[in-house]
Amino acid sequence: MRVILLLGSNLGDRLNNLLKAFNLIQERIGNVLRQSSVYETEPWQMNSSLRFLNQAVMIQTGLAASETMNKLKVIEREMGRTSSLHYTDRIIDLDIAFWGTEVIDEKDLQIPHPRIHLRKFALVPLEELDPLWIHPTLNCTVQELLRSCQDISNVELFRHA
Repeated sequence: MRVILLLGSNLGDRLNNLLKAFNLIQERIGNVLRQSSVYETEPWQMNSSLRFLNQAVMIQTGLAASETMNKLKVIEREMGRTSSLHYTDRIIDLDIAFWGTEVIDEKDLQIPHPRIHLRKFALVPLEELDPLWIHPTLNCTVQELLRSCQDISNVELFRHA
């Protein structure tokens, strides 16, 4: 199954956090087929002065969606993420954006990600990864979602020294 994941970090060595998560995903979940550039973004709907680094990756996996999500949560915990009911600063945030063309609506797992179309920080790297990827419930491309997104937050290509 071709799956698109979203990675984000706004604590510590953000770039290294993304790289570590990327390597653990490749090792434990599936082969990375493509990856977007890294983008620096404002925190979304949270009170923080710490900017995020975000990236999208496309993987090929033979795992089930629930097993993949469980493994992503284990990676988050191993890297030092703590659970919270609210949006907070985080060492790493790993989400499933799309699971092929499937729609999954379970108590603890909604795919496609239910707020992806509202989040410019997700749509910009997704558009770079695959602008013509079709959102299976909204029936439009990632490119179209980005064009119609109301989010005015700043998303910039990350340039590190």
